[in-house]
Amino acid sequence: MKMTVIRNAVGEMGARVTAWAEIVADGVIGGPIALPKRARNAIGDARDWIKITLDPNLAAKKAWIFAAADADLESLKKLAISAPDQVDAMLPAIAFDHARIGCRNMTPLMAAIESNSLDCVEFLIPLSDLSTKTKASGAYKGGHTAMMQAALNGSPEIVDAMLRSVTAEQLNAKNGFGSTALLGAITFGRQAAAGKIIRDPRCDHQIEDSLGQDALMVAVRLLRTAENVGMVAPFASATQRERAFKWIVEDARFSWPAPPMGMVAASDFDAYMWACADELMPFLEEREAMLVYKAEGVDASKKLPKWTARMEAQELKSAIAQPVAVKTRETKGGEVDEKADQESGSVNEAQVRPKKSNRL
Repeated sequence: MKMTVIRNAVGEMGARVTAWAEIVADGVIGGPIALPKRARNAIGDARDWIKITLDPNLAAKKAWIFAAADADLESLKKLAISAPDQVDAMLPAIAFDHARIGCRNMTPLMAAIESNSLDCVEFLIPLSDLSTKTKASGAYKGGHTAMMQAALNGSPEIVDAMLRSVTAEQLNAKNGFGSTALLGAITFGRQAAAGKIIRDPRCDHQIEDSLGQDALMVAVRLLRTAENVGMVAPFASATQRERAFKWIVEDARFSWPAPPMGMVAASDFDAYMWACADELMPFLEEREAMLVYKAEGVDASKKLPKWTARMEAQELKSAIAQPVAVKTRETKGGEVDEKADQESGSVNEAQVRPKKSNRL
């Protein structure tokens, strides 16, 4: 009885200490530490509000952005005549009400891309500055270009339209995270868009983001689908493939107890890693690919169908390339035994021609 009372008292005391600790932490971390950041944000919002209020072109800028967001091509054509100098307008969030907050920090072209309006996008591309970036804030750290926006949106038709118009520099432009249009498309699982971008001859497949990850490593480590790995692998260099394969075989398979939340389920993690290895192995040198057999004490042929098919094809090719020994038998009359050779499948015209006799 006394032990129960003591345990209850200790538990209650511990709960109170924990609650007070949380209150103190909230006061220290959420109060004084967060206060300068809140003050900076408030000052920035006030500055933006004053700037917007005094802007004589505010109505025209909003008209451009709203028309593009609403996929209103006719209004865009009218604005191209009445206010052509505002075609690259971009406004902060404070310029919009809650219903239109999604238009913040977007040019009309970016808004048209978000609305999936191909007609509006094709109309705005020749009028717009394709190097313009969104304001560096939050998820848009360093800014997105319209090409990045198209890649993240994922529409293959819009990506095609942008690829026909951007320069190599605009295609490979980076945001604050070091991500390009290609890396962004792979990151967010826009496989169709990524496939079109990576096949563009101007696309730089060697670019790495701020974490040092190239396109192949992003495809492997995001744990989304092994098909992304198979799409990127043919365009990667030998060094990139070996690096990704080493991560799969060594780091991922032996150092990661579970994948990140929201990606591949823990129960499917092992199968995912095998699928990624299988996508990579046909592009690796045989000595590198054989590492997986040494690292795993299982029947890898059942888990690596592409690799197994490659090895079987090589064996078949080698068997076909080997010369076949031709054996012939002569009869008493000096002629080739054509019937025996035909049965062996090795007879030819020269062999079946009878030898000349020395008789007159």
